[in-house]
Amino acid sequence: MISKYRIALAGIVLAASSYFVYSFFSQNIISHSGGMSFPAGEVIVSVVFLTLIGHFLNGWSWWYSLKGMSVHVGFLEAYRAWALSRIARYLPGKVALYFVRFSLHRVEHKSDVLWASILEMMASLFVLLLLCLAFLASYLSVGYFCGAISITLILASAGWKVFKGPIDRYVKGSFGSGRKWGWYLVCRVLVVHVVLCLCHGVAFFLVLNDISSLGWENFLYVIVAYNLAALWGQLSLVAPAGLGVKEAGLIVMLGEIIASSSEVLSGVICIRLILVLSDVLNAALSSLSFVFVKKQL
Repeated sequence: MISKYRIALAGIVLAASSYFVYSFFSQNIISHSGGMSFPAGEVIVSVVFLTLIGHFLNGWSWWYSLKGMSVHVGFLEAYRAWALSRIARYLPGKVALYFVRFSLHRVEHKSDVLWASILEMMASLFVLLLLCLAFLASYLSVGYFCGAISITLILASAGWKVFKGPIDRYVKGSFGSGRKWGWYLVCRVLVVHVVLCLCHGVAFFLVLNDISSLGWENFLYVIVAYNLAALWGQLSLVAPAGLGVKEAGLIVMLGEIIASSSEVLSGVICIRLILVLSDVLNAALSSLSFVFVKKQL
């Protein structure tokens, strides 16, 4: 009964998500697609591959974050939950995303899953800060840049020491779960997030460079702009998967380096379509792998 319920729930979420994605593209993109250009086939294949690598790293980071919150599940189980929650985020609001994670991770303390999600968001914010500092490096002298990095590390260390104790007491006192808050957990999650953000940023740059011949001098700007717009999409509570919010941010920021609005729009639409395709492939492959391995046991 439970398995049938979960299958029905997954089907409803997938159908509803597909409807909202189709509605967005049909109303805002297909009707304005005249004069648009798309990258070559080999570029699209490379971008899909990079995106799937980024998804794999994100799923691994989710699994490791759960372990840090004392949620002991297998990698495939954690990865499947994360991949399916990516599909659920195409519903308006963030409720469906967390509902899928809560329902697939059958743990005693549901707050553990929530704290792992908070750690995921904090990692995205910190990586964006590092990327912005790296972008500033092209405008600052070596001394100023090293000073900025040092100040950032000092503030991060001080903030960690100030807030770590209260967080530990609150978490253990309120939920009774023994989480492992430490530099080792946080640093590993941050390193993985740096790599996965670079994968997605490079994928977007390859799309734009093939369409508009940007040149490598704009490489870092595009990566920072993409991840910043992606973060805006995550923080948007209404837009499903940040649809519209992320695209609007990219169009504004890329207008500074690309004169042709049709080229900007083409790149933004193409990367969104590839992301949707990658999300579906990722969810399907992770679910099939989980079911196959479970049957072998």
